[in-house]
Amino acid sequence: MEKNTSIYQKFRLWVWLAAAVILLAIGFGVWRSNAKTDVLADYQIGFTGSNKDGSVELSKKTTYKFMKNVIVAVAKTDKLNKDLIKYMDKTDYDKWDEDTFDSLVGSSKAEGTKFKTSVTTALKMAEKLAITPRESLKNGDTVTVKLNITQAQADHYNIALKPHTFKVQGLK
Repeated sequence: MEKNTSIYQKFRLWVWLAAAVILLAIGFGVWRSNAKTDVLADYQIGFTGSNKDGSVELSKKTTYKFMKNVIVAVAKTDKLNKDLIKYMDKTDYDKWDEDTFDSLVGSSKAEGTKFKTSVTTALKMAEKLAITPRESLKNGDTVTVKLNITQAQADHYNIALKPHTFKVQGLK
């Protein structure tokens, strides 16, 4: 018994450091698993027209990035194939390839149905993007971009419902 105590005394700093590292890793994992995805991250809008008669202009790149963010958030919640999620996350939305999806989903009919259901759900959610106001804008106005889904949906899919605001500028 005395021998065990002397070994512990020698290495107790290392034991406590190892325990602290393990606890930090567990805490970080729990924190990341509960983190909400901001599907509007990096969302950019432009403005066209003249002062007091301007309108919002959306680029394809911004729209595609938003769509991809929503689809990936839903796919993660629905626990789709990890390789499929990684492909969708790393590849631009406009460059997604149906053959790659087919190979990643595999021949499982259930997995294919799950994938189609997830994408359909995500696209229905993405349709609820609200940009207000869109027209009759003048320099200095504020435009708000928000995803209008319920708090329950946002919590289920780990999506942040934080609205983004933009100041109108550059109208002639």
